[in-house]
Amino acid sequence: MTAGTLALLIASVSVATDGNPDLPAKLQPHLKVLGMTVGKDSVDGALKRLGKAEIAHNGLDAAAGARCACFVGSDGTALGLCSNSEGNGQSLRLTTIQLATTVSRLSFAPELPEEAVDVDVKRPKCSRLAGLSKTAGTAGGIHLGMSVADVVRALGDSGKRTKGVLQYGALPPEGSGYTKLTLHISGQLVDGIVAYMDRL
Repeated sequence: MTAGTLALLIASVSVATDGNPDLPAKLQPHLKVLGMTVGKDSVDGALKRLGKAEIAHNGLDAAAGARCACFVGSDGTALGLCSNSEGNGQSLRLTTIQLATTVSRLSFAPELPEEAVDVDVKRPKCSRLAGLSKTAGTAGGIHLGMSVADVVRALGDSGKRTKGVLQYGALPPEGSGYTKLTLHISGQLVDGIVAYMDRL
């Protein structure tokens, strides 16, 4: 599998059901990655579970500002953790959990649209994480290397399609935010997973 044959998956919190009433329940498990849940777990709790890592501010102001940490596995698989919630760094809630086949696929400016990330974004130094590999995925079973066809079988075909993107959106069952699952498609395989929740 090469980077050119892969796709990027983004799960974020947002507000529509895309015409599928079962979608909120289907998306919830995809906000949990490697035992950590976006909007529930703190950055500090994640680092206690995973090990030491630098927490760095991305250097952006206002809503685009975030504090992030990064891990990398022996095969190059990358894990990015960010919080754009208000707080003192260590007690911040996770608003973004990302998995990608390479560190270069991680975004440390989760509030900016992907096309705007040519802005000067500061990136944290990545720490090594034993056991992190390309088999990693969400608690709901979406994983790196998964085919887009399998994702559609799992979540349905109600996602919005644009060039190179498949996007699902729904309110979580408790109605406290907007869940969005976005697949960036290239070669019909997933090469990144991002669980994202807007500012808590």
